[in-house]
Amino acid sequence: MKLLDVQIDFFLPLWRRVALVAFCFVWSLVEFNNGMVFWGSVFVALGAYSLWHFFFDGWPANRTVGKSLENDEIVNNLSIDDRSTESNSASNTNNDEVSNDKTNHV
Repeated sequence: MKLLDVQIDFFLPLWRRVALVAFCFVWSLVEFNNGMVFWGSVFVALGAYSLWHFFFDGWPANRTVGKSLENDEIVNNLSIDDRSTESNSASNTNNDEVSNDKTNHV
């Protein structure tokens, strides 16, 4: 987990992302107005960081693509397991038929 991980499910609704970015920049203006240059700079940096990750990094789209890839892997693994189970049952059926044929000939 990153120290400032803003790409979490809480921020999926657009209004929450916009509200956080707007709050950071507005609060930086308040700090600069009060003469607190350090805290104003900190909030500008937080606003810029969150702005980048929320809107320019392509996070919500990457998240849905990542989830669909995980789901595809799960489905592929299940289908491979199903195929191996089917092939095992088919091979057992063939072996039984062959063994029955052998016992009938004896």
